[in-house]
Amino acid sequence: MGHEKIIVVWRASQAILNSVFDLPPDRKIISIPPKEEENADKSKITERSKMTIFDGEIVIIFDDNKVSVRQYGDRQRDDRAVVYYLIYKTFLNYNCLLPKKESTEFTPEVNTVSFKLHRYITKHVEENSKSISYIDTEPCEIVLNKKDITDYLMVIDETIFNAICYYLLGCDTQRYFLIEFYKCLEVIKSHFGNETKMIDALKPHGFLRQVYKEAKKLANDRVRPLSIARHAPLKGTPVQSIDTKWLFSDPAGRKAFETGEKACRNIIDSYLQFCTAGNS
Repeated sequence: MGHEKIIVVWRASQAILNSVFDLPPDRKIISIPPKEEENADKSKITERSKMTIFDGEIVIIFDDNKVSVRQYGDRQRDDRAVVYYLIYKTFLNYNCLLPKKESTEFTPEVNTVSFKLHRYITKHVEENSKSISYIDTEPCEIVLNKKDITDYLMVIDETIFNAICYYLLGCDTQRYFLIEFYKCLEVIKSHFGNETKMIDALKPHGFLRQVYKEAKKLANDRVRPLSIARHAPLKGTPVQSIDTKWLFSDPAGRKAFETGEKACRNIIDSYLQFCTAGNS
């Protein structure tokens, strides 16, 4: 009688902190850790499927809110390099490591995977002749392409791995998000040696210079500093307090997060396009 194969499964019980997407309302955490039976009658995040990459060296299996990475080649990559990229692309916080028996269930091969999420929208109601706005969600999909994962794995280097790590760390440490977001920008700038060289290299690949500069100013401004900025204020300079516990309820806090988030995602995407175009 053979031994049962045990694999590691990454499970997402929530989305990363972001300004755009969330899990469907019926997929919120009920118990900690969440139990499998709680999801039986709820909307599925993905259908069960797999992507085979590099002629079978890597197989990524998707199943609802879970993902596992199987490697068969002589070259063993760090699973985190794959999973962190999936988190980045899908906004799902795959952070639970679970040992599980390998399934013998048939798994169809696909080139794209659709993630059924919800998107934040602003709605308005009339009350006492005044328009009141509030945040709601609506169903949406994120489509993950096999080509994107393959391109990423072909060009991944220390720079892009660290940039994604800093971005995700900012999403995971709400109190210090702006500091971590700045590190994401800084590690890519350091790759090129200075800011001018970075801008020249990334501009043809969709780099948004103004967004980058806005995020950098928010993180470093000592004249009109935020309480979440990187530096202590100049003597006698008032500090604008940001309540990170209720970040998106604070207009200044929301703006700071959205600016930093946009700058990080733009510079990561631009650097990946730069690399896949044959640069380094």
